[in-house]
Amino acid sequence: SPLMRWGIVFGLTILYSFVSSFLLPIFGPTIISLSGIPVAAAGWYFGLAGGIIVSLIAVILNNFLMIIFAGIPWYTVDRGGFFMSATILIMIGAGFGQIKKYSEIHLRTETQLRSRERYLSLLKMATDSILNPKNSSDRYYYLITHLINLFTADHGYFFRWDAAQEQAILVASTLPFDQP
Repeated sequence: SPLMRWGIVFGLTILYSFVSSFLLPIFGPTIISLSGIPVAAAGWYFGLAGGIIVSLIAVILNNFLMIIFAGIPWYTVDRGGFFMSATILIMIGAGFGQIKKYSEIHLRTETQLRSRERYLSLLKMATDSILNPKNSSDRYYYLITHLINLFTADHGYFFRWDAAQEQAILVASTLPFDQP
């Protein structure tokens, strides 16, 4: 659900903030690379726009954490490093958003191909049972069975119209003939 996805991204952001508050004084600004984890999760869960938005929030959070826990004033922050980290975070968010988009397209295409393959296989089986029946007296039973699978029906009946008596005669059924 979207609420659960936001919860995961928010939880990863809180975890990153907590961990970096301890590790930032020890390792310095290199620890901000961990902010790529919640950014990647946002890109994966919410696509391109979500990844970019969370990456921009991560840039602001990183500056805030560096000011608070590393004691580096905002005006002394290396501008080149700031823009490089911002660019990398935006690329991570956008990249994961695009990867998610293409994986969904791939999954949808694969599902359509499997459905088409199933349809063609069942159609071939129905055609084979008509043209080359195992037992000619069971031809209609095999036909109705294959058609039920083809259309994913619960039950099937095959009737023949008797013009002389003007009535339909049950030829084959997937249910026993004595059942109404």
